[in-house]
Amino acid sequence: MKHLPKYIVVGILVLVCVVYLFSRCTLFVPDETGKEKTDGGKTEVKVEASDKVKKILADMTLEEKLYQMFYVTPEQLTGTEDVILAGETTKKAVDEKNVGGISYFERNLQDRTQAKELLKNTQSFAKIPMFLGATEEGGRMFAISRNPQMDLGEIEPMGQVSDADSAYAIGEKISEALKELGFNMNFSPVSDVLEEGKANMIGDRSFGYDSDEVSRKVEWI
Repeated sequence: MKHLPKYIVVGILVLVCVVYLFSRCTLFVPDETGKEKTDGGKTEVKVEASDKVKKILADMTLEEKLYQMFYVTPEQLTGTEDVILAGETTKKAVDEKNVGGISYFERNLQDRTQAKELLKNTQSFAKIPMFLGATEEGGRMFAISRNPQMDLGEIEPMGQVSDADSAYAIGEKISEALKELGFNMNFSPVSDVLEEGKANMIGDRSFGYDSDEVSRKVEWI
């Protein structure tokens, strides 16, 4: 693993420990035939890893498992600035470092056609499918909502969301737009609670100052 980046080499001992812990667990898929009733009357579902999952894990090298634990920007992955295309440079980077996920920001997404092509190509290079995520949180942190080329429209600040129906509608609108572009993850909603009298860097991405209210709205969206 001499070609590994320095930041992985430095943390490799810690990561090996984490990988070991993960190796003691199993990736599960539901198996409805394994249902059993407990003494308390509750239903427990016993599940086992699918053969496909077992094979993927068995075929993975330790290095591949390590890379799967990282979620990076396309710039960090490729070593280039303001990535808007996924060509040979991205393919080579993914071949060498098939990370678990990539997070895209406004600078990476110009219009619908370009965004779809970027995400489609990037995913096609992956031996192990990746999480392709966006930061469409509402308020000051956005990936596509303030880009007129995306036809989504600006999402209102989360602190202005007043009821469950509004929250659900916002979540549905964002998720459908991102899914159509090729995303399979969104870093939203923000569950941070603002503090009175303090500078809050989360700002209008938060649902407010009351923890109970924030919890309810996070559940709604």
